[in-house]
Amino acid sequence: MIRKLFVIGVLSVAFSGCFPLNSPFETREDLEPNPLIGTWEVDSKNPLAVYFPCKEITFEKSISFCGSGGPAEKNTYEVRSGSVVVHGIYAGREYTAVYNVINRNTISLNFSGRGELQFNRIK
Repeated sequence: MIRKLFVIGVLSVAFSGCFPLNSPFETREDLEPNPLIGTWEVDSKNPLAVYFPCKEITFEKSISFCGSGGPAEKNTYEVRSGSVVVHGIYAGREYTAVYNVINRNTISLNFSGRGELQFNRIK
């Protein structure tokens, strides 16, 4: 009996080193998934939709696709409570956009005090 407990104790200590709780390879992205990743459709009923360069926007890990100006590259995402800040380069210019996360299927983008443009998840 004591031998079995000893073997179980040794194995549990040995395997705990293989699967550490606080791995040095964890990133903030691993801990807080980016809710923007996917494809979104602009709410075309909103009058602000005319200011947005596309009808759909797709976010991936480091790039997003929207409009005819080419893809937005070198995207970085800061996941905050209730919003995601996107930094990137679009058509050769740096930009920052703050998307408010309403729920899993709806996000919005504030247009400099003019109001918010809503997006609905397609995929």
